[in-house]
Amino acid sequence: MIDPNHLCMGCMKALPADAQICPHCGFEEKEYRNLLSLKILPPKTILEGKYLLGKVLGEGGFGITYLAWDLNLEIPLAIKEYFPNGLATRSCQGSQYSLSIVSGSLKENYDHGLSRFADEARTLARLQKFPGIVNVRDFFFANGTGYLVMDYIKGMHAGAFVKTNGPFTESSALSIMKPLMNSLREVHKLGMIHRDISPDNILCDASGTLTLIDFGSARMSTGEETKSLTILLKRGYAPFEQYQSRGHQGPWTDIYALCATLYYMMSGKVPQESIERITADQLVPLQQITNGKVSLQTSLVIQKGLSLKASDRYQNLDDFMKDLYPEKKSDPPPKPCSNQKKPQQNSESFHQNLDDFMENLSPKKQEEKSGWKSESFKWGAGGFCLLLLAAILVVVLPSLSTEEPESSPEDWTVDETASVPETEATGAPSDDAPADSSILELSEFLGKPIEEISAAVPVSLEMENTYEENRYQSYSGQDEDGNALEIFTEEGICYFVRSALPDTSVFQIEPKTSTALEVLLYFRDNGFEIDSSVSDSSYYLAVSESTGISVEVHFNLEDTVYSVSIYNFSVSSRF
Repeated sequence: MIDPNHLCMGCMKALPADAQICPHCGFEEKEYRNLLSLKILPPKTILEGKYLLGKVLGEGGFGITYLAWDLNLEIPLAIKEYFPNGLATRSCQGSQYSLSIVSGSLKENYDHGLSRFADEARTLARLQKFPGIVNVRDFFFANGTGYLVMDYIKGMHAGAFVKTNGPFTESSALSIMKPLMNSLREVHKLGMIHRDISPDNILCDASGTLTLIDFGSARMSTGEETKSLTILLKRGYAPFEQYQSRGHQGPWTDIYALCATLYYMMSGKVPQESIERITADQLVPLQQITNGKVSLQTSLVIQKGLSLKASDRYQNLDDFMKDLYPEKKSDPPPKPCSNQKKPQQNSESFHQNLDDFMENLSPKKQEEKSGWKSESFKWGAGGFCLLLLAAILVVVLPSLSTEEPESSPEDWTVDETASVPETEATGAPSDDAPADSSILELSEFLGKPIEEISAAVPVSLEMENTYEENRYQSYSGQDEDGNALEIFTEEGICYFVRSALPDTSVFQIEPKTSTALEVLLYFRDNGFEIDSSVSDSSYYLAVSESTGISVEVHFNLEDTVYSVSIYNFSVSSRF
């Protein structure tokens, strides 16, 4: 059995005999006691006969959280004490640890808050099966207040993580936040909202799992007093209704805070405070503030969630997550690219025909064409193809007997270790239409080392950021006109390329040259599926899940390609 007298009150690990400073965490109890506020319970206080209190883990407007040790189970815990500022005081002297509660009408506010504190402990106890929500182990009343006993999660707040390691990538942020949001959705269905979501209330453990904390005081609505209301606010994360004494709050309130948290996680910037936006809304869209590192789809969803008016936001997490995590259908493998010149079309005619074009791509529309005319067309087209094949064999076959055999469509494969389909499957021109050697094909960079890429590109690349102990790195360079090239690597191997440089291309899609209509036709003809949920007249995302390739294309006001990106799900563990 562990002797509690030889435990470090800073980390709950065993201390060597006569040690004054913990060799594990550097905690010095004597110095800690000298600096302790009188309202804080001192180290080695025992509650309920079995919980040994250690140092303070956090302090907020409605409570104080302590590191604790379960004397029976011999495990570390976290214990939150209900202690609303302005409604209670305490001066810990001797063994007197009870709170002094204000009198009069404010006493009713204190009692109401304590009752809600207990109610939420019971609610959280029913949420043990949901990931991303801190586990509750016990609840009890003592010292005139209540205590919530929870699992102790050793980790770093998401806010501190971003400050130390830099912003999360879009895919990483959405991936690790999804379990947390799924659980919060269940909390909302129980009629409860958190109201204090922020990076500082989300813990990230060593495995990268996120846990939402501070549920013990999150719903502490102690009436309409403005002082208690102000304490709840997190600048930049609280929506406007939380600044109002009678503001109508609901799931949309948490959604605003979630979006603000995602905004910070992906950009490293705290959103403009909502009350400031009322007079001068200068909130920069997420895609813009990250220089295009966040997709337009995600940026638009976050922007809607950050709407000032509650009615303009998503009203529930079901709708919010449906847009934030759009379902994608599986795709056929990409086909070899045609080198036939795509028809040009101006901006006006493109926008007039876009809806019809997209509608004709849908399976439902194709099924509607299954009448006798469609059948006769199939027979006619089939006969024509047979005649054409015979002509090709007569003309071409003799020449093939004296030359090296070329690869057939059956030989086209996807290199699982490198990235993309081989030459013709990547869209490189075939022998009958030689490629312009001055155009740099960027799809070939996927799966290649950064040193090889740096030697091949026409601009000088410099490292911009590094993440997760140098495992992930980003590089960028610009030409004299300010056109940018960005490369993202995992352990030195490229998995993402974005280019606005002229004379570069991804599958024949060239910045400054290709038109929006050409891009749509290319995607249709080569086995990519356009994700219509994130596509508009300025941006397209096309995905081929069979090869792990995704292509993003951004357009300028003239519907000419401004930049093109390509990334491969199979190359990086981040996707």
